[in-house]
Amino acid sequence: MDTFGIDYAGLKPGIYLQIGGHIKAIDVNTGGNDSILAAFGFDKNVNATRLANLEPWTYTALSRRAEWLQSVPYSWLQGETELDNAPFDINMRGLLAQLDKALQTQMYGAFLYKLRGVGNQITKLVWLDPTTMIPDLDTATHTDGITRFERSNDNGVKEWIAAEDLVWFKRPGQRELQSDPAALEASRKSAEVLYNMARMEDFFYEGAGLPIMLVMVPAATSDKDKEEMKSRFQRLANALRNPREIRTMAVREGVTIEQLSFSPKELDLASSEERNRNKVLGVHQVPQSIAMSNAANFATASSDQVQFANTMATRFEAIAEVFNKDADFIEAGYTLEVRRNELPILQEEETLRAQALAHLVAAGETLTNAYAILGYDLPKDYEEAEPETESEVIAEPIIIDNPEPVKSVAWNDDARRFRNYYKKRGSDTDINAFNTNELTYLDKLDIVAEINVDAGIYDFRNYP
Repeated sequence: MDTFGIDYAGLKPGIYLQIGGHIKAIDVNTGGNDSILAAFGFDKNVNATRLANLEPWTYTALSRRAEWLQSVPYSWLQGETELDNAPFDINMRGLLAQLDKALQTQMYGAFLYKLRGVGNQITKLVWLDPTTMIPDLDTATHTDGITRFERSNDNGVKEWIAAEDLVWFKRPGQRELQSDPAALEASRKSAEVLYNMARMEDFFYEGAGLPIMLVMVPAATSDKDKEEMKSRFQRLANALRNPREIRTMAVREGVTIEQLSFSPKELDLASSEERNRNKVLGVHQVPQSIAMSNAANFATASSDQVQFANTMATRFEAIAEVFNKDADFIEAGYTLEVRRNELPILQEEETLRAQALAHLVAAGETLTNAYAILGYDLPKDYEEAEPETESEVIAEPIIIDNPEPVKSVAWNDDARRFRNYYKKRGSDTDINAFNTNELTYLDKLDIVAEINVDAGIYDFRNYP
């Protein structure tokens, strides 16, 4: 081919037309409906909400996060008293999923609007679409921070909402008054690749599994013959969708076919999907074994579950902190308490650790070595005794107390209800009147003793 002195090595990847001594680039990056990318199934105009809802691995990551977040035990308190329900009209399970999704995907996080009743007291918390909320940075100050937000509805109507009428869940950023980027922004490129890979595969199989091809006929072919050739190729492509319509076709000499797009096999979509999927799951802190249930062994699955449980408990604690620092919540005495240690997976882990520690010590390991072997940190105030000489060592049996069995979720729930029951009724309460299928009489006595100790009341009846 005559290059006409053109330096092809200096061209960027793309599609070009060479006309004589001139090269013209075809724009494939516009993202419009008429662009080549759009013809191949690509969509460049994907916002965060669409990615979260339509890209499979982002959707999976957010769903797993919501499921585990909703499993973390919690309670609402007013002062020292545990409440049976949330103090406001609120669906906590649904709200937790919404809050985490917004914090993972939206620029400004999440917002709850405070509906107020008599005495300016909060009666309900209303979820606001975070995509409609923009902080007013122009009126923000260093002392008061952001004082109001602009909200726009589907009709384009805008309104101002004062900051004190909102509970704002945000990600603190390095710059004043601004939030850190959402996790979805860090994984956006990988999520977009996965989204468009799915679209491309769908596009490919919608086209009967055929890549885009260019049929070239000799220049001398008449217009009538060109139309006939076009019609025959169309019938052949349609026949691939309906095997009953398969038929033979005669092709004249000189007709050639050029493939313009790649097939899924040529693109190696499976390898690309794995790389980008791992990036998306990693950014959202979801272990692969939890997203896909593909752990190599039980130990890996257990370790991943403990790690993920702690991750989501930490997110819940961050959410609770926002509630607990809100001025209206402080004035009403409301507190949201996260009970991380009551997660069954963490209780089981602590029991297994205690058993392993006991076995190592019983086998002759020092406590320091046992902690090191299991990967624990020793208590800060712990000091190991000086090693004894052989003549000082006296063989004595080592007695290791069995760790307490893990209490079930039902047992813990009944124990909390009994504490509230006893606190409300006082020391004259007939503890046998409390109905429970989980607590024994001795369990109730232990709980009463704990309550009395906390109140400074000590039972000396069993002492001389």
